[in-house]
Amino acid sequence: MATKRMLINAVEEEEYRIAVIKDGLLDGFYIESTTAEQKTGNIYKAVVERI
Repeated sequence: MATKRMLINAVEEEEYRIAVIKDGLLDGFYIESTTAEQKTGNIYKAVVERI
C-alpha cells in the first residue's frame, strides 16, 4: 500500500510551500504566493526571437 504525506511550510505569511511525498519520494512540489498574481491555469502564446 502506497503511503502519501503532505508537508506544508507556512513560516512566511507571503508564501506557502507544499511538498507531496509518496513512498518516500517527492511526488509534487507547489508554491503559493499571496502577494504575486496567480499564474496557474493561464495560457500564454509567445514567440522566441533569440536565444
